Amino acid sequence: MAQGEDSFGQARRTFVADGARWIVDFKTGAWSPDAGQSAEGAEAAAARHVAQKRIQYVEQLAGYRDLVRDAPGGETLSIRLALYFAEWPQGRRWQEITDLVDAADAGLEQAGRNPGERV
Repeated sequence: MAQGEDSFGQARRTFVADGARWIVDFKTGAWSPDAGQSAEGAEAAAARHVAQKRIQYVEQLAGYRDLVRDAPGGETLSIRLALYFAEWPQGRRWQEITDLVDAADAGLEQAGRNPGERV
């Protein structure tokens, strides 16, 4: 962990590194994609599993980002978001989802909704 380690709301860890505030939510649960018969099928199933899990937590991490950004004094650094799946295989445990959250916020704005007022 880098300088400034804190806990906000239910976010498990925040820290400052490389000029950004990172919010990382640690997840439990075994690695369980549906494996195909071939190596290609297994890799495709693994990719779908990772994509599904990344999308599953977009709103949750967006809420953590809003909480940190809107706190008294506000965050002046850019905010990056990630998930850490402790029980997943090496190379798949760390999943940055900042771009997914940004895209979801842009979609809400296009629909005329305020991303800070998620349902």
